[in-house]
Amino acid sequence: MTKEKEGREMNFLKKVQWSPYVAGCLMGLVSWFSVLTAGKYLGVSTTFVRTIGMAESIFVPDRVAAMPYFMKEYLLQQ
Repeated sequence: MTKEKEGREMNFLKKVQWSPYVAGCLMGLVSWFSVLTAGKYLGVSTTFVRTIGMAESIFVPDRVAAMPYFMKEYLLQQ
């Protein structure tokens, strides 16, 4: 594939604004595919909570270990 052809194919990503219907359909397909392949739903809030928990556990590990959420997560990972 030539560079010129690759550039034209990727041009649709540079649109100023996507249709919300197209974006929603694509997000639905990605979500469906993630459940089908990984058995998990898409989400980012858990990542933030785990990151903060890891950072906090450096300074006060006993406090993090006593939190119900992290106790549950730790038990599920074993």
